[in-house]
Amino acid sequence: MVKGVSWLAALSCLPGGALWAVSPLGVVLAESRLQEGSDLFWKLFPAAPLALALGVVGLLWIGALGSGWPSRAGAGVTLLGLLMVVAGVVGQFWLGLDEAYTVLAPAYYTFRAGLVVLAGGSLVTGLAGMLRGSLPAWGALPFVAAALCGLVAFVWELGTIGSGLWAVFGAGWMWLGFSVAASGLAGSLRRRTRGASHPGKSGAEAG
Repeated sequence: MVKGVSWLAALSCLPGGALWAVSPLGVVLAESRLQEGSDLFWKLFPAAPLALALGVVGLLWIGALGSGWPSRAGAGVTLLGLLMVVAGVVGQFWLGLDEAYTVLAPAYYTFRAGLVVLAGGSLVTGLAGMLRGSLPAWGALPFVAAALCGLVAFVWELGTIGSGLWAVFGAGWMWLGFSVAASGLAGSLRRRTRGASHPGKSGAEAG
């Protein structure tokens, strides 16, 4: 039961990454189709970082990110960035903090800082997991590349290019979730195959 819950949490990277990847398109559609503009979309946006935060916790839970301090530090920074992003969006679009404190714009700057912290934490998490062997290289390398794309998009305003890099960042999280799920399924199948091939040995070891 607990193992199933942990895997479900880890797989939250898939919907979280998908929501993040399509968010630039969502902003465009909201501005062109909805009377309230993009505000309504941004009010719903926290679903993406919250799903990613649940995914990070799940990946830690199942040991996919490794047990060393670099992996845990990277995951911790990633979670901090995700929570800052949520706080910034809620503060700006739900609580209207920037309207009350126009000069300081605390929600906006919390959001922007959270994006940079998130990209940096993702980069460290991917590199640490790959170097320690807890993440498959074919899954970690694209994720690291996507984290770099996200860092560029979050630091510099690049217009359409930045929107594309933003989407790539979300796709990187989707790919990470898929690679962890595929590796876990392949490992489970290998263990079952070995158990079926050597039933006598397994019985002797149990005895």
